[in-house]
Amino acid sequence: MLYFILKLILFISFVLVTIPFIILAYDRLSNLNGLGRKTEKREDDERSANENQVGEGIQEGFQREVQGGVQEGIQKEAMGGNGEKIIKGDSVFKDGYVKFEKRGFFIAYIKEFLSYVYLISTWVLGFFSLESYVPRKKGIKAPVFIIPGYFLTKSALYPLFYMLRNRGFENIFLLDASPFTGSIEDISLNCIEKIRSVFEDLGGVADGAGIVLVGHSLGGLVAKYITERGDFKVLKCITVCTPHMGTRMAFFGFGKSALDMRPWSNFVESLKQVKNPSVYLCISSLYDQLTLPYQSSFIDGTEKIEYDYMGHFSPIFSGRLADDILNIVKKLNMIE
Repeated sequence: MLYFILKLILFISFVLVTIPFIILAYDRLSNLNGLGRKTEKREDDERSANENQVGEGIQEGFQREVQGGVQEGIQKEAMGGNGEKIIKGDSVFKDGYVKFEKRGFFIAYIKEFLSYVYLISTWVLGFFSLESYVPRKKGIKAPVFIIPGYFLTKSALYPLFYMLRNRGFENIFLLDASPFTGSIEDISLNCIEKIRSVFEDLGGVADGAGIVLVGHSLGGLVAKYITERGDFKVLKCITVCTPHMGTRMAFFGFGKSALDMRPWSNFVESLKQVKNPSVYLCISSLYDQLTLPYQSSFIDGTEKIEYDYMGHFSPIFSGRLADDILNIVKKLNMIE
């Protein structure tokens, strides 16, 4: 029986991770091919324009204009043809295209497969408060609230919870992204009530220091909604692989929350602009297979961090995320 369950978990994990990665590969390769054709056409147009300009300059006898035209043409070609610099090796081009590297893609795929195995096998454990069994260390008293993603339970955040505890965080609270089939607004209002109940237990600790919100995927939209609503003193809102501008993969989901995550949905449009961009830190993964397009992970004008060799779920199992949260808290002078 256990062997059958294990095989079933592995099969489901394989299917759930492979299909989105095939879509991701097609999307990236299509965009990169489009970028290459677009860049080549742009260079050909500029080269023809420069040749015409040089010919006219020679005919008119204006040697200085010819030299200036050639020099300007060379400079424009170096800048990508239209003056927009395309940085080779950078993950995001000015045109909005993202690179595709086979090695990084494969590593991210393996990490995501292992993440799915964990998420599926421990999903039911999220309905129990197992975090209370992790030894509570004395240290950083800054209240940190972490919100899981679409259809995930608190078990998805247990590894991150453990890593933050080891880094000295004393007050870490995992919130449920429930009801699963409800709208993101309903989930947010539910989380607000839970934060208020925590405030009652902590007393003045939370009110005086402010709080830090960390949201993964859909949880990031919940954290964003809470921050913009203004019920609490949010010093930092950290979103991880969150589809701020919606994601095309939401068309394959179900429930009101999936409708809210579709591009141009009423919910996405209502939170497109934020009141204070400096409050936000947007963390993305270069090979995020569920947030499509990739640029949806960012909010204009906010601080951004990009993780390479990771997909949609692997960041929440990474020590780098715990380190980034710790560094943010240090910058905010929330360590006593």
